[in-house]
Amino acid sequence: MGPLIVAMFLFGIGCAKNESSSSDPAEAPVTKADAPAETPEELLYGQLRSGSFQLSAAAGSIEDSLVAAQEASKALARFRDLKDAMVEAADFINSAGASVAEFTDEPPEKEVVDKDFAAFDEKRLSAVEAANDALQDLRQALGLLESLSDDPNPEAVKWATGVKSLVAVALDDVWGAIEALGGTPETAIESPAG
Repeated sequence: MGPLIVAMFLFGIGCAKNESSSSDPAEAPVTKADAPAETPEELLYGQLRSGSFQLSAAAGSIEDSLVAAQEASKALARFRDLKDAMVEAADFINSAGASVAEFTDEPPEKEVVDKDFAAFDEKRLSAVEAANDALQDLRQALGLLESLSDDPNPEAVKWATGVKSLVAVALDDVWGAIEALGGTPETAIESPAG
């Protein structure tokens, strides 16, 4: 009797009506391809909103990195070369924060953006440029911190590793902000002349 019940149970599962599939097109789930396309105004407003949110997060992680770098430079004060390198990293981090600070405010309502599309698109492009500048500054700081973490002094390694992890988070946040704004993060550091 046992195998017969198991066989009936399995047969019943296989014959059960599939509730998720329906031949009625009105009940079919809406996919992104079926959704109406965003207007340029809707796209811009979404990019501005998402980008400002991401830049605010980036500003916070940059601030955390800066505070840690400043604490590290104080802790390394008795090692002049190490302190100077950490101060230089802090300067790059501070510059990154200054680059994005102007673009962390929430954008105005959609209707306002719609009325002055060109000006707000220009602001979006400026935010992408500023975020790419911040990305380069953070990469410079990360390079200095990499050098410090290779130093034979264990104190330098400890502090540089801590700050380096915070800068890595800030880099990720800035990268995400650039993408949210519809921009492309720059992958190479350009020379000052070029």
